[in-house]
Amino acid sequence: MSDNEQPPSPAVVEEKKPASTAEADLTKYKTAADIIHGVTKKLIELAVEGAKIIDLCIEGDKLIEAGTASVYNKPVKGVKVAKGLAFPTCISVNNAVAHFSPLASDPQSEQVLAKHDVVKIQLGAQIDGFAAISAETIVVGATADAPATGRRADVVKAAWHAAELAMRTIKVGNKNWAVTEAVGNISSAWGCKPVEGMLSCNQTQNVIDGKKRIILNPSEAQKRDFDTVTFAEGEVYGMDVLISSGEDGKQHPGASGRVSYDDLPA
Repeated sequence: MSDNEQPPSPAVVEEKKPASTAEADLTKYKTAADIIHGVTKKLIELAVEGAKIIDLCIEGDKLIEAGTASVYNKPVKGVKVAKGLAFPTCISVNNAVAHFSPLASDPQSEQVLAKHDVVKIQLGAQIDGFAAISAETIVVGATADAPATGRRADVVKAAWHAAELAMRTIKVGNKNWAVTEAVGNISSAWGCKPVEGMLSCNQTQNVIDGKKRIILNPSEAQKRDFDTVTFAEGEVYGMDVLISSGEDGKQHPGASGRVSYDDLPA
């Protein structure tokens, strides 16, 4: 090597967690998810005609706190493991899109569920900052013998299939736009549209809104400005699918301050 030559730069190697640590993190995600699954089942049982929204929200939060209190109680290196709510219990009805978790002082807190209401239940738990957030849509009073019909059935069915397809499309090497396209295409089979601009994000410890994102039904400006990302091994995503029975999935603020839609979202 001459005096003017520089030694080659060392190769940049992406730092990965040891397998044992990654497995421990995955177990925390799964534990939080198991808790949320149980709480969601209970809330579905309670979401009947006449049930008050605020009571369901309070009960969901209590059940999450109770579930997380029963696990990971051994301190790690002398430090207690943080756990509890990752996302408050939200009960959003009909054309209210999502994230409705009222305070007692909210005028809408006394709202009760009615037969045939389309109800979105969303909630989340975390263990050591690893969050599992889940949502379920039901139609009040619908049963196997008396199922939902019409546009209510269409939008719920479209949302379910869209979520299933989205999860299968998020795989190593695929890009976020593949999910956008897949959800849009399958929603149209039921004459529905994804809610405009709905975002899904990658998750890490203590972060549920990471920088790698998926967008549904983007506007032209969003298509132009939105970053293209590629899914990588070991990444965690919270896939948020919201489908509207309206023609374009556009949102508008309601009189209560909540975001709502001209038709039913699920």
